[in-house]
Amino acid sequence: GEDQLRRIHRAVVGVRGWHTERFSPAVLKQAPEIYRFAEPDVVTSVRAEVGEGPVTRILCLSELTASKSLQEESIEALRDGGISGVLLYPHLLRELIKGVDVNRNYEKSDLLQLLRILKNYNLIKPPQMELFEKRRRPRI
Repeated sequence: GEDQLRRIHRAVVGVRGWHTERFSPAVLKQAPEIYRFAEPDVVTSVRAEVGEGPVTRILCLSELTASKSLQEESIEALRDGGISGVLLYPHLLRELIKGVDVNRNYEKSDLLQLLRILKNYNLIKPPQMELFEKRRRPRI
């Protein structure tokens, strides 16, 4: 969650831009390069840059498989590969959109500038309020 992210002081982030494929244990087995950013030599070089201490290894993915059991299996495989946590693109993008100010110029970030423009012209829909599921009242 958001509280967990705030407690991270040092991190190495692997970004996988496979936006058309859901990640599952089968995909992870076929693509061992997913784990390379979490290997000990990478973490050692990160420590040399950001200082001693624990380094969190975060993988950014499009989305996990829809099956709850396969999600758990995927997360377990990622942990076994040295990855501390997973961030999904939809969540990251929602947070970026929420934080973008339409009156600010983000000239150093093409992504933030594009999001600002889309938000300014109402081309990004605001998040919809999720209503609680209606519960049936017990009959007396």
